Amino acid sequence: MDLNHRLQAASAKIAARRDERRDAITLLREAEKALAAAEKAEEAANQAAAIVAKLAEARASMSVAAFEKTATQCLQAIFGADHRVVLSQNSAAGKSTVSIAIQIGDQVYDPISSCGGGIVDVLCFGLRLASLVYDVSRPRKLLILDEPFRFVSREYRPRVAAMLESLADSCGVQIIMVTHQPELEVGSVVRLGNPNVEQATSGAEESTAVE
Repeated sequence: MDLNHRLQAASAKIAARRDERRDAITLLREAEKALAAAEKAEEAANQAAAIVAKLAEARASMSVAAFEKTATQCLQAIFGADHRVVLSQNSAAGKSTVSIAIQIGDQVYDPISSCGGGIVDVLCFGLRLASLVYDVSRPRKLLILDEPFRFVSREYRPRVAAMLESLADSCGVQIIMVTHQPELEVGSVVRLGNPNVEQATSGAEESTAVE
């Protein structure tokens, strides 16, 4: 009886251990399945992140190209077809930057240190216009500018006036501009100052609205 009792106890322990082993194997297989699912999910997330990064890079490249095109259009309208704006996108430490250069013929110049103020004025206007036209939030297309072409030589000012009218029409942008340059009187003009003083010498301000 004592031997049978011991055999029965041993059998019960073996059965319990067998059940524990079966449960452990089940848990292990479930863990392996969960790990495989997690690895697949991580792979899918990495692929999605890579796609989003590529889309963001493509969108940024498209934006840079659009800004470059608009600024070049402005520059060529004033100074000729051999002038071009070159925007280069750079990435460092997880941040994107854009460098600006002016190409005239085969030569490339830094607009700040190597170009005249007139070119810089037109470049800045072109970039402001592009930032408004390509803004994804779609704000009201209105530019308010204070003496934006102060350094443009007198000989080029009629071209600036023609450019403003053309771009206002083609881009659907209203431009309100304060200027002391009579050559830029286009669209609706409001003069401020002493009307009895010669405009060329008075320094009276003119507000020009181009629609």
